[in-house]
Amino acid sequence: MSYFDLDGDGMIDALYDSRAGKRIPRVPFEGRFVRVENFITGFSTKKMWGIGRKVQYIFEGSAWVEVPVK
Repeated sequence: MSYFDLDGDGMIDALYDSRAGKRIPRVPFEGRFVRVENFITGFSTKKMWGIGRKVQYIFEGSAWVEVPVK
């Protein structure tokens, strides 16, 4: 797994799950790691689409917030 600390506080803010030979991006949200769509820019944008693009996760402050798509 590859871990990312996006705000420099020493906590895991995002990761790539590399089990089974795949590279699956995930972000911590409400006590679990949720799968998000992969972008060529990785986690540098701090905005990630949830699978199916019905929700977007945005990294604000030190946590991901869920923004439903209307």
